[in-house]
Amino acid sequence: METELSEISSFIQSIHPFNSLPKPTLERLIRELSINYVRKGEALPPNGIQEPRLYIVRKGALSCIS
Repeated sequence: METELSEISSFIQSIHPFNSLPKPTLERLIRELSINYVRKGEALPPNGIQEPRLYIVRKGALSCIS
């Protein structure tokens, strides 16, 4: 699990504006993250999520379906 957190930390630190956060704030943010895996064809946000959230796509792509 520590390796995964290290990879996530490196990824988040490479994204603007997260890369300009103070280190303690960034560490807290990373500890509070929820990771979701969404398969091709599944909805984003996942079913059951009602409150607003920020989603960061690490790998893959999104498309709009109307």
